[in-house]
Amino acid sequence: MANSFSGSYFYQIDDKGRMRVPPEFRNSLGGDLHIGYGFGKYLVIYTAESYERECQKSLAVNPITDRQSAKYYRDLFASMRPFDCDQQGRFKVPADFRKDLGLVDEVVIVGYNQTVEIWSKKFYDRRNEDEVAYYRLLSDDERRAADERTALLNQADEGKN
Repeated sequence: MANSFSGSYFYQIDDKGRMRVPPEFRNSLGGDLHIGYGFGKYLVIYTAESYERECQKSLAVNPITDRQSAKYYRDLFASMRPFDCDQQGRFKVPADFRKDLGLVDEVVIVGYNQTVEIWSKKFYDRRNEDEVAYYRLLSDDERRAADERTALLNQADEGKN
């Protein structure tokens, strides 16, 4: 049976973009990891097994008759990158991911069944707002509206500080 992950953990990401994987997840993750965008404003870590499962599912998609699924897998694999943790359980989050998702300072690492999610604390706190949590499932117009709402929320946050 595949490894199962659960729980949420608050960690820091340093100025170089390095962060630790919770000890509770390290042994179960194994090697040959992949990281890429999730459906929303978060990253997903795939184990070798969960990555292979996504590869197999993508082979069953006919891009002519099921364009939505084909787009999903194209976007999924286009964003994925292989990585490994060092001896201390650290890895470097690529700069473009950090910039896109606001991964600075505090991050939340969430076990979600057979994958692990990485959220900025700000977006994790807003995850129940559909336009943030399911960003990648929205139409272009819905994304523009979500981006405008997020900009307004960011301005409000800046006004508080």
